[in-house]
Amino acid sequence: MSGRLIVPLMVLLAGCAAPAPEQQLASATKVPADSYGVLVMAHGGGKQWNQDVLASLQPLKDEYNLEVAFGMADAASLQQGVQQLESRGARQIGVVRLFISGESFKERTEQILGMIPGAPVKPAASNEHAGHEGHSMEFWKIATQSSFVLSEQGLVGVLAFGSLLLTLGLGAVRRRRAGDPEASTMEGRFLDLLAPGVLAWTLVDFAYGDIGAGPTGIVLAVLLGLVARRTVIVPRRPS
Repeated sequence: MSGRLIVPLMVLLAGCAAPAPEQQLASATKVPADSYGVLVMAHGGGKQWNQDVLASLQPLKDEYNLEVAFGMADAASLQQGVQQLESRGARQIGVVRLFISGESFKERTEQILGMIPGAPVKPAASNEHAGHEGHSMEFWKIATQSSFVLSEQGLVGVLAFGSLLLTLGLGAVRRRRAGDPEASTMEGRFLDLLAPGVLAWTLVDFAYGDIGAGPTGIVLAVLLGLVARRTVIVPRRPS
């Protein structure tokens, strides 16, 4: 598990290192190297899942000023991570979003960080420790002295994920046309309805926010595996 997130993280860091023209980190005045920091946004899960994410990022944290903010763009978790980076001198922070979709919570994150307007002032009763397990969804503008650049890409692009779902959908149609003897049974009809239902739900979930992590990701993988088995394995017609 420790090496699985390092490769995609480095790819995203490379993308984050090329800031948008309107938000370039570099300027005519040289900035000290210790003023840079990296804030990794990870989809929070259970205690074991969060520990695995932290363990996978530890080799990078040993070399760079890096913090992890669990949660689906949770203001409390982001505030805590930014404060820790700034306490070590960071004033230019690259935000790496370890979400499946590049659009997941992007605008919400920009609002919380103050990159674009839209986030309200922090309420007086806010609990800044609520985001530790990744289940909080607080929304307010954090207090910070830093400037930010966000990674644009997700771990899986919309085109790649859409192609997967399209392939599974076409496989379901192909199986129906292949004269599946199970298609006339109650179980067969149920599975033929379940497969496109799962694909439609997955696509809506992917477009709305993010697929999820931990147990949610495992359940999704199992469901897609069952759909793939149903659509790809086509029985031969009886001779």
